[in-house]
Amino acid sequence: LMANYKFLITTGDLNGAGTDANVFVILDGDEGSSGKIVLPSKKSDFERAQTDEFIVKSPKYLGRLTSLVIGHDGKGLGSSWLLEKVDVIDLNKEQRWTFPCNKWLDTSRGEKECSVQLKAVATYLGKLTMYKVTVVTGDRPGAGTDAKVFIQLHGVNGSTHEHLIDNTKNNFERGETDIFYLELEDVGPLTGITISHDNSGVGAAWFLSSVRIANKDRGEWFFSL
Repeated sequence: LMANYKFLITTGDLNGAGTDANVFVILDGDEGSSGKIVLPSKKSDFERAQTDEFIVKSPKYLGRLTSLVIGHDGKGLGSSWLLEKVDVIDLNKEQRWTFPCNKWLDTSRGEKECSVQLKAVATYLGKLTMYKVTVVTGDRPGAGTDAKVFIQLHGVNGSTHEHLIDNTKNNFERGETDIFYLELEDVGPLTGITISHDNSGVGAAWFLSSVRIANKDRGEWFFSL
């Protein structure tokens, strides 16, 4: 029985972190292995501080995931890669695993290897759901930020993982309203949120006005500062 997995691959945030090489994965679970799968990446994938999404079809269902081998072929200019982490979502069972890395995959630095075997350290075995996140930046001088912004939702059934909120637009500018759609863990009715930034970029300070979270099954919540 073929199984579908969504890979969310996050590249680190240091100079030269991205790679143009061809990236492959081998996903193992308690019911088998996917074998080596080369990801259908584009030139714009695996750039610094970027999260890229891929749908991977395994020839068979792997069960509960246990480990992940990820690496590249070393081809292209600037093949060295700083891999931060990989999140894998089982689209058949709506389950999620996180594989932290924070290592250089490169023959000339770090452990001098182009591949690494990672163990799952965090799992979410409940279903995923879609949240609409509306963020309003205040209307005063210097209110906007160029930093990377993260959000974590807290509900009666626990908390989601911390998620980068970003899209192709220039977000979080003075007086602007930005909308994001995030597929996250269903944590039940919300009790609060944590929203933060990494203080990067010129003018990182941010005057946040409000955040609205909506979910078609759970309702809507408004958080104002």
